Amino acid sequence: MRRPTHLLLLVTLAVAPLYGQKNAAPPPLVEKINVSVVSVDVTVTDGHGRPITGLTRDDFEIEEDGKPQKVTNFYRIENAMAQTGRSEGTIVEAVDQRQFRRKVVLLIDNNFIEKPQRDAALRRLDDFVDNHFAGGYEWSVAVIGHDVENIQPFTDSKVELHHALDRARATPTVSMQREAERDLLSDPSRRGLSELAGNNYDFGETMRFKGREQTLRHLRSTINPGRAVIQTCRAYAAAEGKKLLILITGGMESNTSFSAYDQAQDRNLHDTRLEIEKILDLMTREANSANFNIYVIHAKTRAMQAPQHDVTNRSSGLAASSQNLFQVGGGNAPVDVSDVDSTSLTLALRTGGLYLPSNDIAETFERIDTQTSNFYSLGYSPQHFEDNRYHHIKVVVKRPGASVQNREGYVDLAADDRIESTLRSPITFAKEKGSLPVALQIGLPTRDGSSLSVPLVAATAISNLTIIPREDKYVGRVHVYLSVYDRTGNNVGYHHQIQDVTLTAQQWANARQEAFRYHLNVRLRKGDFVIVVTFRDDVTNEIGSALQNVRL
Repeated sequence: MRRPTHLLLLVTLAVAPLYGQKNAAPPPLVEKINVSVVSVDVTVTDGHGRPITGLTRDDFEIEEDGKPQKVTNFYRIENAMAQTGRSEGTIVEAVDQRQFRRKVVLLIDNNFIEKPQRDAALRRLDDFVDNHFAGGYEWSVAVIGHDVENIQPFTDSKVELHHALDRARATPTVSMQREAERDLLSDPSRRGLSELAGNNYDFGETMRFKGREQTLRHLRSTINPGRAVIQTCRAYAAAEGKKLLILITGGMESNTSFSAYDQAQDRNLHDTRLEIEKILDLMTREANSANFNIYVIHAKTRAMQAPQHDVTNRSSGLAASSQNLFQVGGGNAPVDVSDVDSTSLTLALRTGGLYLPSNDIAETFERIDTQTSNFYSLGYSPQHFEDNRYHHIKVVVKRPGASVQNREGYVDLAADDRIESTLRSPITFAKEKGSLPVALQIGLPTRDGSSLSVPLVAATAISNLTIIPREDKYVGRVHVYLSVYDRTGNNVGYHHQIQDVTLTAQQWANARQEAFRYHLNVRLRKGDFVIVVTFRDDVTNEIGSALQNVRL
């Protein structure tokens, strides 16, 4: 009887918590030419916002950090299908349509919108799903309160999507707690106090205090959607496909102070605004690094931009001659008006998406669907390789009157860093199982001092791995990642191990139908946990994950 070949390594890990243990990188298994290809999805539209199709590679110019780049890969996606065939100077053969299949994460922000307006927007989405969604791509649904809750993993089922929207409508909103109060500007009582002889009341200081308080409140509110966007992007950083993040919000008020009374030396106000800018910058960088385009839908009914109604408050901020109040030149500075557009507009433009403040929500979803199914995918190879730095991208299309949407940059992360970012993200978002089949078995725990030792066995067929001949042996390499999450979904443990596989010719001949097994012991305290084990083939970078719930 032939004895099965089991490749195993026993590892004992203490998770309470465990932070980023890594081994020194071994010599490369195979010789690799360190050339990366950066993909940039580009949407080109005419003056009416309609996609321009039929362009070729020669119609585009691309720069990274101000340096021209040669477009080496070119795909034309029309009606959600990559066009194959030959174009001048570029060969497009055997396109894997999975890399262009859309994955939409719908984030519903309950922090900046009233329930009736949010629910009205979701009803329009229900209509869109019934009338326009043909199941050709996947949706995931999450709601943002103080934390983010994923209520529907990726699905292309209309029934599941409708159920998810029903659950979203059942969640509360807190918008009224976040609106900036500007009526103080028109308070005659407070103004009168400051004008009384001998009165020490300082109306200006009252306005500055209120501005600081509202800006701090805005910071606290911005943290919630900011954290949700960042967690979403990290969770799906390693996922394939055309990734979209649709954020339904009521607008994020950015003018929270009173410019007529602000003082340049107010460090408290300045530092709070700086923190808000940092959150916006981090949201942008995480979205671009994960290759997410962000589409922001402003679903809240428009209100008066200058609600104080008092000409003594200097400029209203509006210029009657402005053609577009959302662009530079659309207002006077300093302003004392509501501004719920700048933050959303900046986030969308930096990530290659759109800011859509339309009152016609149904048309808005149709517009997103049309634009994201008609675009161009450009690829180029920069001189650097996995330098973990942020690089800026600029795309120009040589067509008069054409507008271009694309992400403004990316972080050149190594494969391990990208996977770690995904695995360290909260379990709130379902982990991608990947294409490499992995099975996970959990044994009975045993007492180990003040904690419990939990045995794990993760396995995949050796035939799923890349095994290559080397001299008189056959070798392979598997990266093993362990992630542990507590009952709230937070990551409390992470470990990365590299396991080499070495077989003789006889072992290789006998092992093709056998399993690669990896054994671990994890020490945990009592509680509820989710354990995820991920394998990555070192040669192909193919990954696969398995997870199980554990109650101790």
